[in-house]
Amino acid sequence: MASIKEYRDRDVFTHMNHLGEMLKSELNAAAQTVGSSFRASGPSSFPTFEMQGQSDTETQLMWDVFLQEVARGGVLFRRAGTNFVTFSHTEEDIKRTADVSREAFLTVERHRREDSLAEYSSVKEYAPSSGTI
Repeated sequence: MASIKEYRDRDVFTHMNHLGEMLKSELNAAAQTVGSSFRASGPSSFPTFEMQGQSDTETQLMWDVFLQEVARGGVLFRRAGTNFVTFSHTEEDIKRTADVSREAFLTVERHRREDSLAEYSSVKEYAPSSGTI
């Protein structure tokens, strides 16, 4: 019961929904400015992401490079499934995430145009998917 009271008293859901909408909006704007196919959608506090290349292989490489670059910038995303906004996130976190993501989108698009995604990606071998996590 204490948790429920804390959620209500601190307006946790409103905070998470606000930041989730901000995250989706900022990421979509960042992607659009560089011509990326990336799109954030879904519920506010746990959005999903999509990005599409010209082939399945290109799509995989685009994700590899994007996730690699945002991680280098201190941001961790999941490709599959949902990503979560928490009560501890702040508007400054969202702005920083958007800035790091914008740079990652630029890197992906540059290497996509130069047909050098595979060379730039730190992933050098792909294991067949077992369909399980």
